[in-house]
Amino acid sequence: MKKKMIFVFIFLIAFGLIVNSYRFFEDGPFYTKFVKSTDLSNEIFDKVELHDNINTSAYTKRFGKPLEKDDNDAYDYYFWKNGLTTASIINGENKGEIVRLAIGNINDSEKQSDLKTSKGIVLGDSKEKIISLYGPNYFKYVEQGCDTIGYVDKKNKKILEFWLADKVVEIRLDDLNMD
Repeated sequence: MKKKMIFVFIFLIAFGLIVNSYRFFEDGPFYTKFVKSTDLSNEIFDKVELHDNINTSAYTKRFGKPLEKDDNDAYDYYFWKNGLTTASIINGENKGEIVRLAIGNINDSEKQSDLKTSKGIVLGDSKEKIISLYGPNYFKYVEQGCDTIGYVDKKNKKILEFWLADKVVEIRLDDLNMD
């Protein structure tokens, strides 16, 4: 009987660890788990917010047609004349809902976007300026040859990333659950 109780106890602990490990990987990438949350509730780019829908009449009236569309397996990427890139859900009841906003070069040209974050970060700014405005609670990684630092808002489920090549070359605001 004692062996059965020990076995059941070990089984329950193992089961609990497995269940908790799945929760650990929910709500964003792994690298966001070990950084303190930063309030990003005011982050919008050019009056566009995450979860706005590009199919609404207000959106199309304001921005017109995109300059270009890039189909992806998971999202439709649209490139707008002001240097804003949006990624939106392809199908289902949330079709057109924006899950990524990005500021980058306009049409891969030398012209930079005039868009900025809520705290005033623009393309060309330094890593030091970002940290002075957003604070020390950031994560970092390297992707596509760029050093990237980012902030996560766990309450509002947002990630703000700054891609750096000695200076800011791209700014992304993502839904925390974006794949």
